[in-house]
Amino acid sequence: MSERVAGTTGKAFEKSFKVVVLGEHATGKTSLLRRLIYGEFDSEYLPTVKAEAFEKEYRFRNGVIRMVLWDTPGSLEEVGDEFFRDARAAIIIYDVCNLHSFRSVDTWYKSLSKYSMDKSYVWLVANKIDLESSRLINDEQVKDKIKNIDVNYAEISAKTGENVDQLFRSILRKLIEAQLEEIKMKLRD
Repeated sequence: MSERVAGTTGKAFEKSFKVVVLGEHATGKTSLLRRLIYGEFDSEYLPTVKAEAFEKEYRFRNGVIRMVLWDTPGSLEEVGDEFFRDARAAIIIYDVCNLHSFRSVDTWYKSLSKYSMDKSYVWLVANKIDLESSRLINDEQVKDKIKNIDVNYAEISAKTGENVDQLFRSILRKLIEAQLEEIKMKLRD
């Protein structure tokens, strides 16, 4: 996490936040990030072999906020401790047409608890909502899961881009609010 605050030279505020993206193989983790960063979708499935970082910049009048988004291979065994180090938020993604990916959400969530990830900065994300006719996970199952793990929730389509920008703006808003609270606490000391 880096930061630079405007001083007498009038330079802009810069801040970076690390966000990890977790989930089983073929849930659309890489597709989600490619949609966000490049505005594109590749229908050819190429499994992620090793963790890879993507960067998204949000520019404001007096500054830049970067989200450094870490894409993971779809196996918990392939994700090391260093991957979670300094992460401020996490996305656990599942495929609405793949029951196994939904059932594995608990395992991914438990892995976050080892790293003291505050659940208010975890998003459960349902991907492939464009495939509504093939959907296997119903609303009741989703409500139960959200109630059990008590995290933020979003439904997206990496293919069409539906709700992708809203998801990341929601994450960004939450991270900025947390940063402001940290600054307020430091000023009180």
